[in-house]
Amino acid sequence: DIPIMKSNEIFEREGVEWTYYWWDEAGFFDRDRVACIGDSMTHHYRPEVQKLLNDRKISVDQMAGSHCAGDPAFIAGLEYFFGMHQNYIYDVIHFNNGLHGDCNNTKIPFDIYCQGIKHAIAVIRRLQPQAKIIIATCTHMTYGQPDNSKLDLERNAVVMKRNEFLRQFAAENGYMLDDLFPLVAGKAEYPHVDGIHFGPEGVNLLAHTVANKILEAFGQEPLDK
Repeated sequence: DIPIMKSNEIFEREGVEWTYYWWDEAGFFDRDRVACIGDSMTHHYRPEVQKLLNDRKISVDQMAGSHCAGDPAFIAGLEYFFGMHQNYIYDVIHFNNGLHGDCNNTKIPFDIYCQGIKHAIAVIRRLQPQAKIIIATCTHMTYGQPDNSKLDLERNAVVMKRNEFLRQFAAENGYMLDDLFPLVAGKAEYPHVDGIHFGPEGVNLLAHTVANKILEAFGQEPLDK
Protein backbone atom coordinates (compact mmCIF):
# COMPACT_ATOMS: atom_id res chain seq x y z
CA ASP A 1 0.00 0.00 0.00
CA ILE A 2 1.13 3.54 -0.78
CA PRO A 3 0.92 5.80 2.31
CA ILE A 4 -1.03 8.94 1.46
CA MET A 5 0.15 12.16 3.05
CA LYS A 6 -2.85 14.10 4.34
CA SER A 7 -1.45 17.14 6.11
CA ASN A 8 1.37 19.65 6.03
CA GLU A 9 2.13 19.28 9.74
CA ILE A 10 5.59 17.76 9.31
CA PHE A 11 6.65 20.14 6.55
CA GLU A 12 8.56 23.22 7.50
CA ARG A 13 8.22 25.70 4.67
CA GLU A 14 11.19 27.22 2.89
CA GLY A 15 11.66 30.98 2.66
CA VAL A 16 10.09 30.89 -0.80
CA GLU A 17 7.91 28.08 -2.14
CA TRP A 18 7.41 27.98 -5.90
CA THR A 19 6.26 25.86 -8.82
CA TYR A 20 6.96 26.57 -12.50
CA TYR A 21 4.69 24.90 -15.05
CA TRP A 22 5.59 24.90 -18.74
CA TRP A 23 3.79 23.40 -21.72
CA ASP A 24 5.77 23.66 -24.95
CA GLU A 25 3.91 24.06 -28.25
CA ALA A 26 0.81 23.99 -26.10
CA GLY A 27 -1.66 24.11 -28.97
CA PHE A 28 -0.42 20.87 -30.52
CA PHE A 29 -1.97 17.84 -28.84
CA ASP A 30 -0.70 15.25 -31.32
CA ARG A 31 3.05 15.81 -30.83
CA ASP A 32 5.35 13.40 -29.03
CA ARG A 33 5.44 14.87 -25.54
CA VAL A 34 7.77 14.53 -22.55
CA ALA A 35 7.29 15.81 -19.00
CA CYS A 36 10.28 16.76 -16.87
CA ILE A 37 9.30 16.71 -13.20
CA GLY A 38 11.78 18.15 -10.74
CA ASP A 39 13.18 21.23 -9.04
CA SER A 40 15.42 24.16 -10.02
CA MET A 41 17.90 21.70 -11.55
CA THR A 42 15.17 20.56 -13.92
CA HIS A 43 14.13 24.16 -14.51
CA HIS A 44 17.69 24.98 -15.63
CA TYR A 45 18.24 22.05 -18.00
CA ARG A 46 14.74 21.71 -19.51
CA PRO A 47 15.14 24.56 -22.07
CA GLU A 48 18.41 23.00 -23.27
CA VAL A 49 16.77 19.58 -23.52
CA GLN A 50 14.04 21.17 -25.64
CA LYS A 51 16.61 22.69 -27.99
CA LEU A 52 18.33 19.33 -28.37
CA LEU A 53 15.06 17.55 -29.17
CA ASN A 54 13.50 20.15 -31.46
CA ASP A 55 14.67 18.32 -34.58
CA ARG A 56 12.99 15.16 -33.29
CA LYS A 57 9.64 17.01 -32.99
CA ILE A 58 9.39 16.27 -29.28
CA SER A 59 7.81 18.79 -26.91
CA VAL A 60 9.41 18.97 -23.47
CA ASP A 61 7.10 20.23 -20.72
CA GLN A 62 7.90 20.71 -17.05
CA MET A 63 6.61 20.89 -13.52
CA ALA A 64 9.53 22.18 -11.47
CA GLY A 65 9.37 23.52 -7.96
CA SER A 66 10.47 23.55 -4.35
CA HIS A 67 8.17 20.85 -2.98
CA CYS A 68 9.86 17.66 -1.81
CA ALA A 69 8.41 14.21 -2.39
CA GLY A 70 6.16 13.46 0.56
CA ASP A 71 4.72 16.97 0.59
CA PRO A 72 0.95 16.99 -0.13
CA ALA A 73 1.51 20.16 -2.17
CA PHE A 74 3.73 18.15 -4.55
CA ILE A 75 0.96 15.60 -5.09
CA ALA A 76 -1.57 18.36 -5.69
CA GLY A 77 0.77 19.81 -8.33
CA LEU A 78 1.03 16.45 -10.09
CA GLU A 79 -2.75 16.09 -10.10
CA TYR A 80 -3.05 19.51 -11.72
CA PHE A 81 -0.22 19.05 -14.24
CA PHE A 82 -1.16 15.56 -15.43
CA GLY A 83 -4.94 15.80 -14.97
CA MET A 84 -7.20 15.11 -17.92
CA HIS A 85 -8.39 18.74 -18.00
CA GLN A 86 -4.96 19.53 -19.52
CA ASN A 87 -5.62 17.03 -22.34
CA TYR A 88 -1.94 16.10 -22.81
CA ILE A 89 -0.88 12.49 -23.23
CA TYR A 90 2.76 11.91 -22.30
CA ASP A 91 5.02 9.38 -23.96
CA VAL A 92 7.89 9.76 -21.46
CA ILE A 93 8.16 11.24 -17.95
CA HIS A 94 11.58 12.16 -16.56
CA PHE A 95 11.34 12.38 -12.75
CA ASN A 96 14.02 14.12 -10.68
CA ASN A 97 13.09 14.98 -7.08
CA GLY A 98 15.38 14.79 -4.08
CA LEU A 99 17.33 17.96 -3.25
CA HIS A 100 14.59 19.87 -1.47
CA GLY A 101 13.91 18.79 2.05
CA ASP A 102 17.70 18.74 2.47
CA CYS A 103 19.35 21.53 0.49
CA ASN A 104 17.71 24.47 2.27
CA ASN A 105 16.36 25.00 5.77
CA THR A 106 14.03 22.01 5.74
CA LYS A 107 14.91 18.46 6.78
CA ILE A 108 12.38 15.88 5.61
CA PRO A 109 12.71 12.43 7.29
CA PHE A 110 14.01 9.72 4.98
CA ASP A 111 10.97 7.46 5.41
CA ILE A 112 8.61 10.30 4.51
CA TYR A 113 10.68 11.03 1.39
CA CYS A 114 10.55 7.37 0.30
CA GLN A 115 6.81 7.16 0.91
CA GLY A 116 6.42 10.37 -1.06
CA ILE A 117 8.31 9.01 -4.07
CA LYS A 118 6.11 5.90 -4.12
CA HIS A 119 2.97 8.00 -3.80
CA ALA A 120 4.06 10.44 -6.52
CA ILE A 121 4.85 7.68 -9.02
CA ALA A 122 1.54 5.95 -8.20
CA VAL A 123 -0.29 9.20 -9.02
CA ILE A 124 1.63 9.54 -12.28
CA ARG A 125 0.87 5.92 -13.21
CA ARG A 126 -2.82 6.54 -12.57
CA LEU A 127 -2.97 9.75 -14.60
CA GLN A 128 -0.55 8.77 -17.40
CA PRO A 129 -0.58 4.94 -17.51
CA GLN A 130 0.89 4.80 -21.03
CA ALA A 131 4.02 6.83 -20.22
CA LYS A 132 7.48 5.37 -19.85
CA ILE A 133 8.98 6.59 -16.58
CA ILE A 134 12.62 7.58 -16.08
CA ILE A 135 13.83 7.96 -12.49
CA ALA A 136 16.82 10.30 -12.14
CA THR A 137 19.21 10.41 -9.22
CA CYS A 138 19.85 13.77 -7.58
CA THR A 139 22.98 15.77 -8.22
CA HIS A 140 25.45 16.63 -5.48
CA MET A 141 25.92 19.64 -3.22
CA THR A 142 29.19 21.44 -2.52
CA TYR A 143 30.42 23.94 0.05
CA GLY A 144 30.14 26.71 -2.54
CA GLN A 145 32.71 29.46 -2.96
CA PRO A 146 35.66 29.39 -3.20
CA ASP A 147 35.79 25.66 -4.03
CA ASN A 148 32.66 24.84 -6.00
CA SER A 149 33.68 21.24 -6.60
CA LYS A 150 34.34 20.17 -2.99
CA LEU A 151 31.50 17.94 -1.80
CA ASP A 152 29.48 18.95 1.25
CA LEU A 153 29.84 15.65 3.11
CA GLU A 154 26.97 16.12 5.55
CA ARG A 155 24.32 17.13 3.03
CA ASN A 156 25.55 14.68 0.40
CA ALA A 157 25.10 11.83 2.85
CA VAL A 158 21.37 12.51 2.60
CA VAL A 159 21.53 12.84 -1.19
CA MET A 160 23.39 9.55 -1.56
CA LYS A 161 20.96 7.73 0.75
CA ARG A 162 18.05 9.04 -1.28
CA ASN A 163 19.79 8.11 -4.53
CA GLU A 164 20.35 4.56 -3.37
CA PHE A 165 16.63 4.29 -2.66
CA LEU A 166 15.83 5.73 -6.11
CA ARG A 167 18.11 3.23 -7.85
CA GLN A 168 16.52 0.33 -5.98
CA PHE A 169 13.00 1.65 -6.54
CA ALA A 170 13.59 1.99 -10.29
CA ALA A 171 15.09 -1.49 -10.55
CA GLU A 172 12.33 -3.17 -8.54
CA ASN A 173 9.59 -1.54 -10.60
CA GLY A 174 11.11 -1.78 -14.08
CA TYR A 175 11.62 1.96 -14.57
CA MET A 176 14.52 3.40 -16.53
CA LEU A 177 17.29 5.01 -14.46
CA ASP A 178 19.11 8.23 -15.30
CA ASP A 179 22.02 8.18 -12.84
CA LEU A 180 23.04 11.84 -12.85
CA PHE A 181 24.95 11.90 -9.55
CA PRO A 182 28.17 10.14 -10.64
CA LEU A 183 28.13 12.05 -13.90
CA VAL A 184 29.00 15.34 -12.19
CA ALA A 185 29.73 14.76 -8.49
CA GLY A 186 32.99 16.36 -7.38
CA LYS A 187 34.21 17.03 -10.93
CA ALA A 188 35.98 20.36 -11.24
CA GLU A 189 35.10 20.72 -14.93
CA TYR A 190 31.42 21.05 -13.94
CA PRO A 191 31.56 23.66 -11.16
CA HIS A 192 28.66 24.86 -9.08
CA VAL A 193 27.86 28.55 -8.94
CA ASP A 194 26.33 28.48 -5.44
CA GLY A 195 26.85 25.05 -3.89
CA ILE A 196 23.80 23.52 -5.60
CA HIS A 197 23.33 24.83 -9.15
CA PHE A 198 25.67 24.38 -12.10
CA GLY A 199 27.27 26.81 -14.47
CA PRO A 200 26.72 26.39 -18.22
CA GLU A 201 29.16 23.46 -18.48
CA GLY A 202 27.19 21.35 -16.02
CA VAL A 203 23.78 22.42 -17.32
CA ASN A 204 24.77 21.47 -20.87
CA LEU A 205 26.08 18.08 -19.77
CA LEU A 206 22.93 17.32 -17.79
CA ALA A 207 20.70 18.44 -20.67
CA HIS A 208 22.58 16.25 -23.15
CA THR A 209 22.39 13.27 -20.80
CA VAL A 210 18.68 13.74 -20.08
CA ALA A 211 17.91 14.22 -23.79
CA ASN A 212 19.70 10.99 -24.70
CA LYS A 213 17.87 9.08 -21.96
CA ILE A 214 14.57 10.40 -23.31
CA LEU A 215 15.53 9.31 -26.83
CA GLU A 216 16.39 5.88 -25.47
CA ALA A 217 12.88 5.68 -24.01
CA PHE A 218 11.48 6.56 -27.45
CA GLY A 219 13.67 3.89 -29.06
CA GLN A 220 15.48 6.53 -31.12
CA GLU A 221 19.17 6.97 -31.93
CA PRO A 222 21.10 9.12 -29.42
CA LEU A 223 22.28 12.62 -30.20
CA ASP A 224 25.90 11.51 -30.49
CA LYS A 225 25.27 9.34 -33.52
